[in-house]
Amino acid sequence: MDVIPELSASHMKDDKMRGKNYTAYEKELLLEILKRYTIIEDKGNDNSINNKKQEAWDRVTTEYNSHENIAKRKKANLKSLEECKN
Repeated sequence: MDVIPELSASHMKDDKMRGKNYTAYEKELLLEILKRYTIIEDKGNDNSINNKKQEAWDRVTTEYNSHENIAKRKKANLKSLEECKN
């Protein structure tokens, strides 16, 4: 009979760490920045549009993270917040 070792807390640790919650100011800031990048709302999905969307998200992320007194966020985190507003 094989003995299965108990998993220690370090083995059960999730690789993903939960980020800080967005403040009302951070949400408002993101929405204001997104207003200037209308390509993000484009429903098209050809390569040209997708490339423009990725470039827009890169700019949004850079602009968002350039503000002081906010938690710095990755592009994927900002995109997921934007998707939740819809």
